[in-house]
Amino acid sequence: MQATEAVKLLVGFGDPLIGRLLTFDALGMRFREVKLRRDPNCPLCGKTPTIKDLSIHAEGAGQACAIGDNGPTHAFGVGAPSAAVGAPAELLARLSQTDLAAHLGKAIPLITLDAEGRPHPMLLSSLEVRAADPRTIRIVIGTGSRSARNLAERRVATLLLVEPEQTVYVKARARTGPVLLEDLPGCGLFVLGVEDVLEDAPAEWESSLRISGGLRYAPTPSLDAPWARA
Repeated sequence: MQATEAVKLLVGFGDPLIGRLLTFDALGMRFREVKLRRDPNCPLCGKTPTIKDLSIHAEGAGQACAIGDNGPTHAFGVGAPSAAVGAPAELLARLSQTDLAAHLGKAIPLITLDAEGRPHPMLLSSLEVRAADPRTIRIVIGTGSRSARNLAERRVATLLLVEPEQTVYVKARARTGPVLLEDLPGCGLFVLGVEDVLEDAPAEWESSLRISGGLRYAPTPSLDAPWARA
């Protein structure tokens, strides 16, 4: 499909996906189209773009495959496939929305950094977080929130998954966003690139201790609600 879009743009024929996002759910064999408004603050196509050539890709290419002092990045992040260890695969399944009904009512904390470098918390629902692949997580938050402003300005975030099944901290960096959503006025889509995943496992002396419950909210939303379907 990407090749087809490129050909259409090159020959100037057909109706390209401009201002539209096409998503594909392979498990459910469903396509979905979302109309997008242009972001006036986009560094590439906004009113005052700061990205004017391809040098940003050349600069970032080395970091994508970098190996730090302690070896390559965690398997769920950049540098190794998610199948290398068990926990990342479980995390991917948890955030993929494949079993969304089972996780309605569960809250997922999002931590961003404010202008003074202090952590700023926000609670998301499972409807607002979706892992597209082991390296990509998409979140939808209010564009007027301080979390959105922090993420747009400093680009870093941490998602906390604290549940009896697993306790995981996902460190990420915003690749794009906020992308304004026509179906959800006042909300924006951020695409996060996973940089590291830390699993909080009990120490030897804590072997009998465990997380007995996660963060929950009520009433549990319905998947039939218009905002949930959007």
